[in-house]
Amino acid sequence: MAYALPCRLCGTTNIALSGASPVPPTGSSIDGVPITMLNTDDRILLTGQSVPSSNGVWTFQGPGNPMIRPGLPDQYSIANMLDNATLIWVREGATMAGSCWGVDPAQVITVDTTGHTLARVALPPSRRGSRRRQASITT
Repeated sequence: MAYALPCRLCGTTNIALSGASPVPPTGSSIDGVPITMLNTDDRILLTGQSVPSSNGVWTFQGPGNPMIRPGLPDQYSIANMLDNATLIWVREGATMAGSCWGVDPAQVITVDTTGHTLARVALPPSRRGSRRRQASITT
């Protein structure tokens, strides 16, 4: 099992492509976060692309600009062979913060060549059900 570097956000709906790269339109948001709040090179996990080989990790390059794949030695760099048990955590977002994603079904993929589906393998903490007990404070 391998862990990719975590992503800031996860987009679960298709972002239109320009050539082979997704381009988030000006004024849009990803998982409730306006793209104007993103920084250049923020890692974004895309899981709902209509072209399955476009799923995976991309880096944000500004509103209306094509996203790019991370550079080497990142596991999601262009043409890299990705381990079939790679997991990707998501740090932020209105609904996907704290979620973890993996290739489903497990397969070895070549980034930007092999069509693949990413599935949630762990839910965000707010959806797991809390087993923590609230401490009572008495004065």
